[in-house]
Amino acid sequence: MKKVLAALLLAAVVLAGAASAFGFGYAGTGSADRAAQECMGNGYGHGHGHGRQNMGLAVPENAALEQTDVSAEDVKARLESADIEVFTNPRGVTVQRIIIDGEYSGKIVGDYAIDQLEVLSAYQTLNGVKVFLGMDGNVVGFVLLR
Repeated sequence: MKKVLAALLLAAVVLAGAASAFGFGYAGTGSADRAAQECMGNGYGHGHGHGRQNMGLAVPENAALEQTDVSAEDVKARLESADIEVFTNPRGVTVQRIIIDGEYSGKIVGDYAIDQLEVLSAYQTLNGVKVFLGMDGNVVGFVLLR
């Protein structure tokens, strides 16, 4: 009798799980891909927001930051006096850390020369002015001016 009850309980659990999967639309429709996309879109797992990785190279749409003006010459002068630490991350992407006055102040993602970068935009943050650096109009890095 105990074996029959255990079998019925197991069958009920399996059926409830299957019904739940079909109810949420995960069963039979590439459930792993769909679940991963939904989780990534909600800021869970890799990507940390809307299914894309920005490595700090974007301002979130809901951020209450004010755009500000900075002198491109001042930014270039600070960058030229900065120390640069270059490394390659596990994905094979070159990352250049920008160190100003002994403190981490930004990064450049890719193998770009500092003198070739352009100042795209700047935002006033709680920690200083975050200046986005670019190449051909694409953001490739930032530096935080304190």
